[in-house]
Amino acid sequence: MYENVAFIQEKPLMLSSVGRIRVLETRLLPLDSINRMLKADNLEAALRILAEYQDYQNLINELKSPSQWEIVLKRHLLSVLLLVDKITEKNVGVFAIRLTWDIYNLKILFKSKITNQEIKENILEYGNFSSEQIIFLIKEEKCSKECRSILFPILEQAKKIFEETKDIQAGDVVIDRLGMEKALDIVSNKNLFFLHNYFRFKIDILNLKIFLRFYNLKKSLQFITNTQPFGQEMAPESRYAMIKIGLINGGFIDRRIYLELFEEPLSTLWTKLIRTHLEDIAKIGMEVKDLTTVLEEVEKAELKLRKDFSILSRRIAFGFPVIAGYFFSKENEICLLRTILSQKAMAINSSVIRKNIW
Repeated sequence: MYENVAFIQEKPLMLSSVGRIRVLETRLLPLDSINRMLKADNLEAALRILAEYQDYQNLINELKSPSQWEIVLKRHLLSVLLLVDKITEKNVGVFAIRLTWDIYNLKILFKSKITNQEIKENILEYGNFSSEQIIFLIKEEKCSKECRSILFPILEQAKKIFEETKDIQAGDVVIDRLGMEKALDIVSNKNLFFLHNYFRFKIDILNLKIFLRFYNLKKSLQFITNTQPFGQEMAPESRYAMIKIGLINGGFIDRRIYLELFEEPLSTLWTKLIRTHLEDIAKIGMEVKDLTTVLEEVEKAELKLRKDFSILSRRIAFGFPVIAGYFFSKENEICLLRTILSQKAMAINSSVIRKNIW
């Protein structure tokens, strides 16, 4: 599906960098181990299987309790990010990928500022900027020049929309939109065609998610403040406005179709999407009436996109796709492990977990 946009000549990386990334690829968790973890009787048994692999062994052995499994994934992913940064000498493409976590942290800390609630335990220190720098930015104190140039315009727009709507959710979707558009802009300027096309496909998935999230939202969400008390019906014009400010520019699919079809039955949208790379989701949408099922497929589409691009990257001898492909594979590995371990901790049946991840 992606071959016609994935392979465009890019500047090669140093041979030593490519070689080291290829070695890291050999240490990715094999599918057989994932399947063994799925069949494990409980969380402890699943962790024992994971501990057979060098990258996770020491981290798991240091745990005081199996319930702390999330620490293993966080520390491992952070170590991978730092190693890749070192290998690639802070490549701009890696910066664009890590910007995703900066945007996530900005949302968390912006919400914390608005609600006067301490929620730093949700912070993920995987981004380009520390949480302390982002806090300084929000408090309008001194932070790095790079952090200010990248995140300050996004923060200002979020503040503006919140002041207009008194709705934290509106600030959230604006931060998500501008963050994704900034990442796309960064790779466009540096001619990172592989990552640029990946981001464009991802934007299409995110736009569909935004549309479905608000299209049929009958009740306001708990974190909406002032204008939308929890449980109050969310008016169609409010849902339309949220979709309008949340849709991201830059995808392959024209975002205007979502605004044009807001008042139409969903079947009309599925017909429009049937000849796009979202065709599989559209077919499911035609078959089922439950939006929750469709949204689950949209979530899986992000996982599949990373998997497909990581496979494509292995056909390329040199260039940034080598790094990006490894990143996508590692991110999928962490996502799969998080799903398996969290659901093992809740004693969910293995067959149900398998359905949730594939």
